[in-house]
Amino acid sequence: MKTCPPREEIIRSHPFYFVLGLKMSQLNEKLREAIGIPTSVNPTDTRSFEGCHYRNYRLNGISLSFEADRKGEFRLSLITVYNHCKGFSRYERPLPYNVTLDQVGPDIVAEFGEPDVKKGGRFPIIIAYQQY
Repeated sequence: MKTCPPREEIIRSHPFYFVLGLKMSQLNEKLREAIGIPTSVNPTDTRSFEGCHYRNYRLNGISLSFEADRKGEFRLSLITVYNHCKGFSRYERPLPYNVTLDQVGPDIVAEFGEPDVKKGGRFPIIIAYQQY
């Protein structure tokens, strides 16, 4: 089972780790390109709820979720990638830790252990690890 490497190694290992926590205004074209959103692409759609804002890039298979911090500034809190689901194309970029969209929940659990969050049912299974 893998253990969480030092923070410096994580930040160098995948661009997702570099952009998480950034203010919405800091997510410039270069950083968007690094996570698989071409500079010429605008969100397919956006949604806002109290304290949360989503930017969906359906053709690129990725959704960005921003949550308001204590000062009311929206920061990137979640990156969701899709595999031809809910009107999203397949995300084609490499994922952290060489995880692939072809793996299923038990594959991930076997590699990383029990997740902090598990959801499932009528929608695709969601597993989340806080430490990674």
